[in-house]
Amino acid sequence: MPTIINVALDLWFVARLGWGVAGAAIATVTAQSVSAIICAIKVSRYEMFRLQRRHFKLNRILLSEYFSLSIPMLLQSFVIASGGLFVQKHINNYGSNFAAGMSASEKIFIMIETSGIALSPSAAAFVSQNYGAKQFDRIRQGVRSAVIISLCFAVFSSTLLFLFGRQILALFVASDAIKFAWSSLCVT
Repeated sequence: MPTIINVALDLWFVARLGWGVAGAAIATVTAQSVSAIICAIKVSRYEMFRLQRRHFKLNRILLSEYFSLSIPMLLQSFVIASGGLFVQKHINNYGSNFAAGMSASEKIFIMIETSGIALSPSAAAFVSQNYGAKQFDRIRQGVRSAVIISLCFAVFSSTLLFLFGRQILALFVASDAIKFAWSSLCVT
């Protein structure tokens, strides 16, 4: 949901109002804030998620387990974010049209990627439940179905981008940046 809100606000703030980088930043912060508020409202409806004083008591065993699991994830995120900063620094050296083109292609890629990634948790839950029930035939059938759905979506989105990619990119960036965005999408 925040991706859709972000894209819509980007179109409004950047393309329609001409706010540039500031508009893109405002769109991102607004989209993430709306998403956080909606999540907080939904979660607060359930008693088990309401915070109470007893929830803040430290459990040293759990705390050490959490740290042992979270440190590798933290390091991985740090390395990925550092790499992103390095890449962004070099993208910025090529000028604003190049940076705008890369940003537009990244937004389209994220929309496509998010749709594909959304299938993973449901497939994982399906496999876990059937593994617990020892229904291995259903696991094979479920994995096969997930792969087929993913392939169909990949073919559909690739065809859509191949046929209408430049027009879709024109919604996000000026004509000067489209060639950079299109090149980036073709590589991705």
